[in-house]
Amino acid sequence: MSALPKHERLYEQRLISCLFSEGKHLSPSPRLRVRFLLIERSGDEVEDFAPLPPVKLMVSASKRNFKHAVTRNRVKRLLREVYRFHKEEISGLVPAQKTLLLFLQYAGKEEVSLEEMKTLVQQFIEVFQKRLRRE
Repeated sequence: MSALPKHERLYEQRLISCLFSEGKHLSPSPRLRVRFLLIERSGDEVEDFAPLPPVKLMVSASKRNFKHAVTRNRVKRLLREVYRFHKEEISGLVPAQKTLLLFLQYAGKEEVSLEEMKTLVQQFIEVFQKRLRRE
């Protein structure tokens, strides 16, 4: 079983452009940048696609900060693993009949351990919870 099955990956160009044009930026730490957008599961912007899961995720690590692809891929693997670890918690925050489009980017310049990445994502979850309560 894949840690991030294809239906949970954010790869559709239309959804990605919608995320970056209308989405909100959240930076719980200088090393982790997050962009998110809550959309209706049956909304106009997703009419051509199959039913959406509660969360669709895209991860990134900058080529500017990590010159070698091996290092970038490791950082992205860690982000996906930490997401998988917190998947139920994040999905539980999403209101019914909505889908969370989520973009996680590691912006640090040094390599990170799994424990440090877990801490960064946990900080994001706490800030995200507070943000959802305000809206």
